[in-house]
Amino acid sequence: MAFSASTLTVANLALGMLGEQTVTDPNFNGPSKEDDALATHFEPCLADFLERRRWRKATGRYTLTALAAAPAFGYNKQFQLPADCLAPRDVYDANLKRVTDRVFEGDVVLANYEVLHLKYTKEIGVDKFTGMMVRAFATLLAAELAIPLAETRLALPLAEKAERLISKAFLRDAQQNHSAENSSIARQAREQNDTLNSRGGTWENDW
Repeated sequence: MAFSASTLTVANLALGMLGEQTVTDPNFNGPSKEDDALATHFEPCLADFLERRRWRKATGRYTLTALAAAPAFGYNKQFQLPADCLAPRDVYDANLKRVTDRVFEGDVVLANYEVLHLKYTKEIGVDKFTGMMVRAFATLLAAELAIPLAETRLALPLAEKAERLISKAFLRDAQQNHSAENSSIARQAREQNDTLNSRGGTWENDW
């Protein structure tokens, strides 16, 4: 049976780390302070979590065609990013060669090409997460909820723990993707995980 977590499960995991009461409404419309905090912080924290790494589960590919209107200056074409795009990652031309001469501005990318191929991080729900991703995200969410729920002393320790769990979850995620294009990502994940373990702390670089 495939693992699948719900929004409510993840929210209550986070609340449990803070010693707070659990909630029962998956839309966080209940009367409690926990519902109020989750309604404010859950979605932004989820987007933050997904943007931090090139998660295999959240990777999308999209072929972009030029919009009719050209940019005012600088480039000949502009392309609309997908509606579910959280973070554009790689851009390729029609021959699948990486494009570096491009600029992201708002929800468009500017370039001098007729067609572009985009690899990006997309919006997904926690039901698509692996078990390790659930643990990491729940811990990050707990760190975000600590201050509004008056558990300030737990905010920093939980944030540090979340970063360690995110690193481990991403290493596992990268190792499970055996494609050649992600071999360098897996290598970097291992190197950064080793650095994190040797220092006993967190690292800042996200890619």
